[in-house]
Amino acid sequence: ELENLDSIPVTIDPELRDALAADLAKTKYEIPITINEMVLKSLDFWLNRNRKVFEAGLVRSGQYRPMIEKVFREESIPLDLMYLAQVESLFKPHALSKASAKGIWQFGKGTAVRYGLKVTRDIDERSDPEKSTRAAARYLNDLYKMFEDWNLVLAAYNWGEGKVKRLIDSTGVNDFWQLVDSKKRMPNETKNHVPLIQASVILGNNAEKYGL
Repeated sequence: ELENLDSIPVTIDPELRDALAADLAKTKYEIPITINEMVLKSLDFWLNRNRKVFEAGLVRSGQYRPMIEKVFREESIPLDLMYLAQVESLFKPHALSKASAKGIWQFGKGTAVRYGLKVTRDIDERSDPEKSTRAAARYLNDLYKMFEDWNLVLAAYNWGEGKVKRLIDSTGVNDFWQLVDSKKRMPNETKNHVPLIQASVILGNNAEKYGL
């Protein structure tokens, strides 16, 4: 539903905005978190119409969290970025997208092979949680070297680094939120990808508070 999220009418509960502001004041996040309408809409998306889906992914993440934490620390990746996998696959190792991206981290074949994963008729290491996590961490590291901004990294992870770079070059803008508001085209799926991850980070770090 990522590409359709903008069309969902949502009235933001002022209490949700206040709760988020309180969380930002007391919770130390490893990536920048923004309070805006898109993040609030994403929180509403997870907490209401997709609560059960979010909870299932959060529960499933428990079996992978120690491994992801170990790999991300070794590769110097913020642990909060584990929630990229919540949006990508709900932590399902055999998740397969319409575009044939696969695994927890939803690698396409080309990127998977570029980062050392075997993808053949008999073996598909995109579904190997540990190997694919190592590949994802190295890919995220390379994207950060390119963009030096985690929001742009996440946009590039979804849309492709070349397309994000061309958009930045054509607009002269290197801020994700400003790019979303620009007249240059960014797919709705990518526009929603980043705020949904931010909402997932908030909820993952404060699950009990939000009744998850």
